[in-house]
Amino acid sequence: MICLELALLRRIARFAKGCLLPDGLGRVRPLGGYSHCMRTFGLLACSAVLVLAMTSCVGPTYDGVLWRQIASYKDPLTSDIGARTPAEFAESLQQNEALVATQFWNGTSDPQRFGLAAGGIVVWDVRTRSSSVIFSVMIASGPRDADADPLADPDTIYWGPNSVYTCGVFEVAAPSVEYGDNLSIEKRDCPPELVGTLDDGAVFANISDFYG
Repeated sequence: MICLELALLRRIARFAKGCLLPDGLGRVRPLGGYSHCMRTFGLLACSAVLVLAMTSCVGPTYDGVLWRQIASYKDPLTSDIGARTPAEFAESLQQNEALVATQFWNGTSDPQRFGLAAGGIVVWDVRTRSSSVIFSVMIASGPRDADADPLADPDTIYWGPNSVYTCGVFEVAAPSVEYGDNLSIEKRDCPPELVGTLDDGAVFANISDFYG
């Protein structure tokens, strides 16, 4: 989009330079007549305004503050299985007894009670295998809080969203299994019922942004 903006601005500049020619007396005159010159210039200017409006709707991305707020919910969740069997871990998720502050959603209860607009993590569709637990997750950052983040740069002017959210399907395996990494994550859409509880302006972020 940025390249498109620059291209349009350059074209307008070239047109203005070519449209106005010196008349030999220190003055300039429009090439091809005033009406043609102004009509073409107006079309180019409108195109530039439209592109600028479209790119402003996309907006800048979130920063490390919001990334760390998401990670503060995600990272402890995946380490909780270390002291439990997969069945025990699955039960702890469904009973809201995990070591981290997860909340279980049965798919029918009122999602407003989770308070995701303030930040949090909700799990649903919990299933067990012989050596792992699979469940869906939605994580919301809550409002960006740079004052509480020691890694935030106080001199940075931030133009991004005030909050972000993400969803995924997690499979957490017991550490005793043969393969090394005990976590796999797949992308998934967020349920509209949960998204609808967030503040206006909350922006979706791909779960892959928070790997590691």
